[in-house]
Amino acid sequence: MALRLEPIAVAGFDEEVLRLAWARLVRTDDGVALECASEDAPLAAHALLRAGARVLTQADAPISPARSIPALLADLRPLRCDGVVDVIFVRPLDEREASAWLWRGSRTWWLGRRRDRPALRAILRGLDRSFAWRRIVWARPQTLRSRALRRARPAIFDRDAVDHGEERFALASHGHLTTWLLG
Repeated sequence: MALRLEPIAVAGFDEEVLRLAWARLVRTDDGVALECASEDAPLAAHALLRAGARVLTQADAPISPARSIPALLADLRPLRCDGVVDVIFVRPLDEREASAWLWRGSRTWWLGRRRDRPALRAILRGLDRSFAWRRIVWARPQTLRSRALRRARPAIFDRDAVDHGEERFALASHGHLTTWLLG
């Protein structure tokens, strides 16, 4: 089920999205939609209202434009580009999975990233939540070559990455989804 939404006075959007079993946020030229499981739809409408976003209508799931190519993005910074379908898949993490992610730190341990002990403490005390996310943009080839999408990595030969790509992790307190929504 997809809900078309309009941000009004958004605050705490990340925490409210994490109340759902899973979510798919989609930004097109027409606006932003949130897809979730059909049993979570009433909860999603209330969560969006608590976060300061007005639910406009129930809508069909947005589809990618014709002759578009998927590309992967490794951050949640907003894009400013017309003709792009920007999709973020979100699933909340339980304390066990979140603490394992925070405890092991980065895969690139030789670069010196240390364990994030304050974040781990906040997760275990229930003061913060974490989520796993994947981001895909669908755009035409000439749009992918533009300066606005220079961070995007086209998934031409790795089509499996579109559905089962690497998940990244974030904390709700950082407000990345809120920033994306307002961008």
